[in-house]
Amino acid sequence: ESEQESEQDRDTSDQTTIADTIQTTGDMTDTQAELVSPDSPWSDLDVLIITNWIAYNNGYAVLGSPLNGRDPNWIYPGNVLILPLEGRYSIIWGDVLWNIAERVLDNLYSIADMTYNEFKDRLQELRFSDPIEKSFFDN
Repeated sequence: ESEQESEQDRDTSDQTTIADTIQTTGDMTDTQAELVSPDSPWSDLDVLIITNWIAYNNGYAVLGSPLNGRDPNWIYPGNVLILPLEGRYSIIWGDVLWNIAERVLDNLYSIADMTYNEFKDRLQELRFSDPIEKSFFDN
C-alpha cells in the first residue's frame, strides 16, 4: 500500500467517529467475553474508543483494522506515548494499551464537568482527529 493511500485512509477516518468505525468493523462489539476488569465502570466499547484514539494519535494501527502503522499489540518498555491530558508517558514492563486506556478514561472522567451518562455519550462522538482536552468533556 502506498503512503498516499495510507494517508487517504487516515483522512477518511478523521471524518467519522471512532465508535462508528468500530461498529463498521465489528471489532470486539460481538464478543461475549468482557475485556475490562469486573470493577470497572467502563464497557469494552468505551475502552476500545480510547485505545484506538491513543493508537491512532501515536502512529499505531487501530485495533480491528488492517495494520496501517505500528502494531498496537507491540509496545515495549521505554516506548513513549502521548496521552490525553497527561502528555508523555513512558511504557513500563507489563503495560498494555488496553489498561492504559482504562486509566485514561478514569482520569478524563474525574475532571469532566458532566454526569457519567453525558460523559459516555460524548465519548461516542470522539473522532480520531479530535484533540482530547478538558473542554471536550465539559458540559
